Amino acid sequence: MKMSNEELFGWYPMRFCTDAETSTGFLCLEFGELLDILLCLF
Repeated sequence: MKMSNEELFGWYPMRFCTDAETSTGFLCLEFGELLDILLCLF
């Protein structure tokens, strides 16, 4: 899904306030998966 810059900047601050914790958790999960992959490779 592609958004214009206007849509993105209007949408992001509102979403950030409500989804900050969710996003942080998601990033931690993604980072953990990346670490697992790296550990498997080495």
